[in-house]
Amino acid sequence: MVNDSSGIVFELFPLAFRVLYGEPFRESFLSERLIRRTVTLSLAGKIYRKFTGEVMFSNEQTWENVDTVKWSDIQHIESPMVEFSRGISTTQDWYDSYLEPIVIISTAAVVIFLFFTIRS
Repeated sequence: MVNDSSGIVFELFPLAFRVLYGEPFRESFLSERLIRRTVTLSLAGKIYRKFTGEVMFSNEQTWENVDTVKWSDIQHIESPMVEFSRGISTTQDWYDSYLEPIVIISTAAVVIFLFFTIRS
């Protein structure tokens, strides 16, 4: 709020600030998990005459930014001390936790087995 002897007041206040995460995805089978992040900021402001209450200007503005971040970087991007910097995200799914390592280890075992069986 700005106030001077002319009696004109400027007020600016936040309406909303939120961080939302989409569904995690991969660009290829073994690539790192990525997630789409949407950051939204809404502000409202007005300029009015203090003595008469006449509103000279009033406006609301919303900005939205969409980017893609690495799943593993989310904990570094968000600040635990700043509540609004933390977004709503999904948890790591079963595929990433168990199935992918099992597929990789099984494939390596089959390749090694075939390498030694075909050679002899």
